[in-house]
Amino acid sequence: MTKTGQESAPRPAGSGRAGGDARPMLMLVVATVGFAVNFWAWARWDESRSGY
Repeated sequence: MTKTGQESAPRPAGSGRAGGDARPMLMLVVATVGFAVNFWAWARWDESRSGY
């Protein structure tokens, strides 16, 4: 006897554990790189305005 048909039901793509953890890490990396580029551009813009 099976458990309410869970074994025979197809699983959606990407429902595995390995793929589920990759997206938050990718989002963290992209946000960190975006912050670094934004801060670098702000520092360069501020440096050009200060006259150094």
